[in-house]
Amino acid sequence: GSRTIAAADPEFEGRSVIVSGGTVTIDGPHSFRDLVVLDGAIVNHREATPGAEYALDVELTRDLFVACDGAIDVSGQGYLGGTTPGGRGFGYGNSTAEGASFGGSFAGRGGLFDFSGPVYGSPFDPRDPGAGGGDQPGIAGGQQNAGGGVVDIRAGGVVRMDGVVLADGVGVD
Repeated sequence: GSRTIAAADPEFEGRSVIVSGGTVTIDGPHSFRDLVVLDGAIVNHREATPGAEYALDVELTRDLFVACDGAIDVSGQGYLGGTTPGGRGFGYGNSTAEGASFGGSFAGRGGLFDFSGPVYGSPFDPRDPGAGGGDQPGIAGGQQNAGGGVVDIRAGGVVRMDGVVLADGVGVD
């Protein structure tokens, strides 16, 4: 079933974690022996709030396996979209001062940006959440227009990825 492994929860440290169904939310850095995501199961991290950002930060001493219909999916778990009419989305530093007034982004400025904030993040080592889009007519703000989250999994053994890893922004295409 679905559950959360909290940042301060030591129960699974050094153990094999097998996700056989539902969604397992992993908060904070953890070190597991193995991570196995079976068909129909999802691993993610908690969604950002205006006061906090999160990442799936897992070190594996051995193997990672994601089955064909399994997923590591942090889509829409990044910075929130704008929450007031015409308001900017949240961007770097979890602030609307750095957010776009329309389409969000990562490693870029987003749509209809006024050029007041910097480009952020690395396409080679992405550790920052994606920016949310602004709240514009016909586009719901907040979590409905949030950026993609962060996946940082380091495996000391074999990585077998038959399923997917997703970190997409959500909202209007």
